[in-house]
Amino acid sequence: MNKGPSGPVPPTSTRAQLIESGVLVDVPALALQTAGLPFAVGVTTTAWAMYVGDLEGQLETVLTEVGRTVAHMYPESESGVATGLSTISG
Repeated sequence: MNKGPSGPVPPTSTRAQLIESGVLVDVPALALQTAGLPFAVGVTTTAWAMYVGDLEGQLETVLTEVGRTVAHMYPESESGVATGLSTISG
C-alpha cells in the first residue's frame, strides 16, 4: 500500500477490474438508455442485492431515481444538455 498524508492509501482499481472481480454489477446499456442515462453505471453487489435483486422492475425504479438525482445535481443548461457529467467507459 502507498502512504498518503493521512496514512495508508489502498490501491486503486479500474471500473472494469471491479466488475470482473464481482465488486460491481455493470448495469445493462439497454436499461440505461430506457432510463435516459447517458453514462455507464456500476452498482455495488451489496446495493444490487438490497435494491434490485431478482425483483422484476426494480432496476427501472432505481435508475429512475438515479436519473432524478443526477438531474437535480446537474440542471440542464439552456441547450438542454446536462453539464458537469462525464461519460465513463469500462
